[in-house]
Amino acid sequence: MAPQPGSPLRGSNQALLRAHNRRVALDVLRRVGRASRADLARLTGLTAQAVANIIEELAADGLVREVGRRRTRAGQPPVDFELAPDGAFTIGLHLRHDRVTGVVVDLVGRRLAVADRDFGDPNGPEAPAGLARLAVDLAEQSRVEPRRLWGVGLAVPGPFDVDAVGIRSETAMPPWTDGSAVARLREVLAMPVFLENDATAAALGERLYGCATAIDDFLFIFIGRGLGAGLFLGGQPVRGAFGNAGELGHVSVAPAGKPCYCGSHGCLERYVSLHAAYEACGEGGLAVQSPQALARAYRMGEPVVHRWLDTAAEHLRRAVQTVENLIDPATIIVGGDLAEDMLAALAERAEPLHPSVSARRDRMLPRLMQGSSGPAGTAMGAAALPLMHQVAAPGAQPFGTGPERAAETRAPAPRALP
Repeated sequence: MAPQPGSPLRGSNQALLRAHNRRVALDVLRRVGRASRADLARLTGLTAQAVANIIEELAADGLVREVGRRRTRAGQPPVDFELAPDGAFTIGLHLRHDRVTGVVVDLVGRRLAVADRDFGDPNGPEAPAGLARLAVDLAEQSRVEPRRLWGVGLAVPGPFDVDAVGIRSETAMPPWTDGSAVARLREVLAMPVFLENDATAAALGERLYGCATAIDDFLFIFIGRGLGAGLFLGGQPVRGAFGNAGELGHVSVAPAGKPCYCGSHGCLERYVSLHAAYEACGEGGLAVQSPQALARAYRMGEPVVHRWLDTAAEHLRRAVQTVENLIDPATIIVGGDLAEDMLAALAERAEPLHPSVSARRDRMLPRLMQGSSGPAGTAMGAAALPLMHQVAAPGAQPFGTGPERAAETRAPAPRALP
C-alpha cells in the first residue's frame, strides 16, 4: 500500500490508555454534573470494571466524590459521583496592553477570586514577573493548596508568531506570542502555563460559562483594542495550523477604505475595535483612550461615539454576512472589552442583517447575539486551559500551547508558589 500523507498514526500502551480513560471519565462528569458507575459505563463505552477502577483512582486523588444514593423504585439504589470542587484549581490571566484581569476557579468552574489591575508595559522584561506576582496574590487570596493548583492559563491578543512579511498587528504582543515571555513565566512560577489567543479564550469562556453552553457551532467576535474571533465547530475549537484562525479583524470589508498596518485596506479592525473608536473620537475632538472613558462618553450621549457605533455596525453587518456564508454557524456572538451596553447597542444597530445562508425561518437562535460571560469571561476561559489539557484525549487538538502532558492525569506534585 502506498504511503499516505498526513501525520502518522501512533500506537498506544496500557499507561496511555488508562490516562485516556481517566480523562474521558473526568470530562463526562464535568459535562453531566453527577453520574453513577453504570451511567459512566454507558456514556463512556467502558466496562463496568474499568469504570469502577477509574472512580476509585479519581476518588483517591481527591478529584471526585460520592454524593449519595439515587432514589429508585426497586433494587439497590446506585451511588452517584461528581467532581470534587476543591479537587483542583486553576488560574486564568487575560493580559491586554494596559490592564490584566485574573481569576481563580475550582474544578467545577466556580470563581473564587478575581482581580482587575492596571498593567505597565506588557512587552517589557518585567512583565512575566508582574504576572507571576498577580498569580501568587490570587492563589493566596483564594487559599488554594499549592498541590491542588493545576496551572495557569494566559490569554493575549494575536496574531501569534507572524513573520514580518505577513500581518504584524500593532495589537500583538511579540514576547508573549513567540513564547519567550511565556517560558519566563513558567520558570518564575514553576508550574504549567498555557497560552491562548484572547478571542479563542473568550469563546471558550462563553462555551463553558456563558450563552453558548448548548451551542456547538458558533463564532465569537472579540472586540478589544483590535478585533479577533474564536470559532467552535461541532463543539470543538478551530485554532488553525498556527493558532491564528479567526483573525476576522483583517478581513477587508471596504477594499477602498482605510489603510491598515497589515498592508491591506478597509480591514474590519479599522472600523470595529476599541482602537478604531478612540481614533474616531479623536477625529471628532474627544480625547478617549480607555473602555471606561468610551462608555462614559456613550452614556453622556456624545455624538461622535454614536456616529462611530453606526459606522461600526455597518461594517459588522458585512462581516456577519461573510462569516455566515462561509461556515454557516448556529449564531455569531459579540463580546470582549467593549462595555456591555455598547455591545448591545452595536448588535441592535447591525440589524437588519444582510441576506445569507443563515437567514432561515426555522432558526432557534438570533443570527447575532451578545455574549453573557461578562467582563471576566476571557480570564475564565483562560483558567479552563489547564483543565482542558487534563481532560483532552491524547492526540486531540488542545486549547492553548504548553508543556507536554504527563502520561497520567493526576494532581500535580506539590509545589510552592514563589
